[in-house]
Amino acid sequence: MDEKGIGYRMREDIQRQLEEKWTAGTGPYSRPELEWLLDHIGDPDPAIRDDLVYNSFCSAIMNHFLTKEDLLFLVDSVLQRDLLTYKMPEQGDATLVRSFSSLLLALILDVDQTADSPYHQSLSTDQLQTIFGQALLYLQQETDSTDWDKEKGWVHAFAHGAELLLYAGLHKEFPQERMEELLETLTIVLKQREALFTAGEERRLAFMVTQLLIQEKIQQTQLCHWIEKLDFPNQSPQDYFALLNLENLLSTIYLHLEKEGLLETELKDSILNCWKGY
Repeated sequence: MDEKGIGYRMREDIQRQLEEKWTAGTGPYSRPELEWLLDHIGDPDPAIRDDLVYNSFCSAIMNHFLTKEDLLFLVDSVLQRDLLTYKMPEQGDATLVRSFSSLLLALILDVDQTADSPYHQSLSTDQLQTIFGQALLYLQQETDSTDWDKEKGWVHAFAHGAELLLYAGLHKEFPQERMEELLETLTIVLKQREALFTAGEERRLAFMVTQLLIQEKIQQTQLCHWIEKLDFPNQSPQDYFALLNLENLLSTIYLHLEKEGLLETELKDSILNCWKGY
C-alpha cells in the first residue's frame, strides 16, 4: 500500500476509534496512530485538523482513554519536536502547528492539575517548567494574527496561545515569581501588534487575566502596578491600533470583574485612568 493509501487507512481507523466507546485507561491508540495525530496537528484541512485530530486528543485526554505512558509520550513529542516554535514543518501549516500544539498542551496541563484525574501529577518538574517557559515565549514570539481562513478554518494563534498561558498560570507548580513575566508577555503582545485584533483575541487575553485574578494567582494590586507602568506611544496609526487593543483588553477585564462583583476600587481607578475610550 502506498503512503497515500496508508494515510487514508489511518484516518479511517482513527475516525472509528473516535466514534467508539472506550473504557478509561485502555489506551486504544497505538503509537503509530498517536504519531500520525501529531504529524497532522497543523493540517491545513480543518476536517482533519479540527474534526479528527483535535477532537481525538480532546476525547482521549478528557475521557482518560490514554494510558499515562501515552500521555507522557505526547508531551515529550511536542517538546522534542519544538512544535510551539515550528517554522518549517514537513507536513501542515507552521502557524497551525504552533496554534493547535498550544491547545494540546493546555489540555494536558489541565488534567495534570486536576486532583481526580488519573493523569494527576504525571508531568515531571522539568517537563512542567519547560512547558511554562514555552507558553510565555510562544505568545511573545508569535507574529501570525490570522483568525479565520476560508480554506484552513480557524487559525487563531493568539487566542490559543492565551489558553495555553492560562492553564500554565493556573497550574499550582507555575512559579509565583513568573507572574510578572506573564503580565509582561501581555505588554509584548500588545506593543508588537500593529493592527486591531479582528476576532476577539484581546478578549481571550483578558479572560486569561480575569481567571488568574479570580483564582488569586494574580492580585489586583499586582495588575494595578502593571497598568501604571504601561507606556504606549501614540505617534503613528500603528500606535493607535495598539492602544485600542489595550483599551479593549482593559475594558473586558473591567466588565468581567464588575459583573462578578470582584472589581476593587484601586484596580477600577487604574483601568479608568488608562482607558481613554469612554
